Amino acid sequence: MNNTYFWTKKQTNKLKKIYEMVDMDTLVKSFNKSRGAISAKARRLSLTHKTRVPPDTIRKNYFKKIDNQTKAYILGLIASDGCVHKSYLMFTSKDEVLVNFVKDNLSPLAKIYLDKRNKAFKFHISCKKMVEDLKQWNIYPRKSLTYKFPKKLNPKMYKAFILGYFDGDGSYCIVHDRGYKHKYWNLCGTKEFLNKIKNIVKNEINITPNGPYNIKGQNHYFIAASHKRAIKINNWLIKNSRFFLCRKHI
Repeated sequence: MNNTYFWTKKQTNKLKKIYEMVDMDTLVKSFNKSRGAISAKARRLSLTHKTRVPPDTIRKNYFKKIDNQTKAYILGLIASDGCVHKSYLMFTSKDEVLVNFVKDNLSPLAKIYLDKRNKAFKFHISCKKMVEDLKQWNIYPRKSLTYKFPKKLNPKMYKAFILGYFDGDGSYCIVHDRGYKHKYWNLCGTKEFLNKIKNIVKNEINITPNGPYNIKGQNHYFIAASHKRAIKINNWLIKNSRFFLCRKHI
C-alpha cells in the first residue's frame, strides 16, 4: 500500500528501534516517507530522537512578559505566522531571515528546515511552558479565524507588535492604476483584530485605514490605505525600529 501515513507492523517496530539513534534525514530515506508522516507516527508512539532541541537551551519563559520591543515584535510574528499544538510551537516563513531571527531568540540550537513544497523555512520546538504563556496573548491552536488583539499587551509595545504582525501578514508595495502608480498598504486578519489596529493607528498618527473588507467569506478580512496615507503608516511603523523585514518596507 503506497501511502505515506500507512505503517506496517514491521515498519513500526523498526521505527521504535532506530528513531532515537538516527537523524530525520536518515529516517526519511529509510522509510521513504515524509517528515510529517514520520513525526506524526513518532508522536503517537511517544518517541524522541537525537535532533530534538535540548530543553535547557530553550528560553521557556520568553513570553511570560512582553517587556521589550524585540519580544513584542516576535510576538507579532508568532501571531501571524506561528502555530501551536499541545506543547509544540512552530514558526514558518518564506523569509529565512525572519525564521533565523525568531529561532535565535527562542531556541538558538533549533534546526531550520526548508519546506520545498511550500517554498518556506520553518523550525519547531517542544516547550509546554512557552505554549502555555502564549495563551495570555491569545495565541491558541487554529487561531487564524479567531485571533483577537491581546488586551494584556502594554500600549508601549503596540507598534513593535503591529510591525511584527505586519511583517508576517502585511503588504506595502507600488500599484499601477489607470496609468498612475502609487503606494499601497494592507494588513490581513480577523475583523475584531483589524478594528483594534485601525483605532491604534488613528490614535497614533491620526490616519484611519479603510476597511475591514471581507476576503473569503469567513472571519478573514483586510484593512488598507494608499498614497500618502500608506506612506505615513509605513513610516510610523518602522521609525526608530531596530529590526523589520526590509523588503516589505521599500
